[in-house]
Amino acid sequence: MCEAVACYFVGQYRPLAEFLYFISGILLLVGIVVAYLTYRSARQTATFRNTIDKFASYRNERDMAQIGRVRELIDTGALAGQEYVPGTLAAKDVECIRFVLNEWEEIALCVRYKIYSEQVLFEHYGRLGLSFWTALRPYIRFAQRTRPTLWAEFDRLAVQWMVRTTAKDQSPAQADLKRILAELDAVLLRLARK
Repeated sequence: MCEAVACYFVGQYRPLAEFLYFISGILLLVGIVVAYLTYRSARQTATFRNTIDKFASYRNERDMAQIGRVRELIDTGALAGQEYVPGTLAAKDVECIRFVLNEWEEIALCVRYKIYSEQVLFEHYGRLGLSFWTALRPYIRFAQRTRPTLWAEFDRLAVQWMVRTTAKDQSPAQADLKRILAELDAVLLRLARK
């Protein structure tokens, strides 16, 4: 008798149970989509905020003085030439150059790992970064003779931005830049594995 009642009860409410099961599945999928979209939005907001915070942190006088000193060295031509010769710059000037290069290395790492927004940085600070990289390249090459990975991420970011600035240009230089970027990425990957 109990079995007959149970079968009647299950048979009577089975369509309702299947409907509720179907609805719960849809609600679960909607919840997953909403959670993913919320995560993406929060990540984009955090990336944008981190980028703004980084450049807002340069409001202190010490950092601005070091960056200003490097700009002076670049503008006066003290860093001109193909090769850096040790001893041509004062120790304080070398310290300022290292500060700027370390800051740009940090920025490049944060761009690579999507902590900072590359789009915002490129649009607002791309020219500045490329001008620093171009002017300080002799010093970078000199330092990389003994430590090849020193400021390598900044190199990668600068080459990537050069490719981006010449993207409309279909010249051989554009192809060379893309090849150099691919080679640089391969070297960095090999060094990271060691």
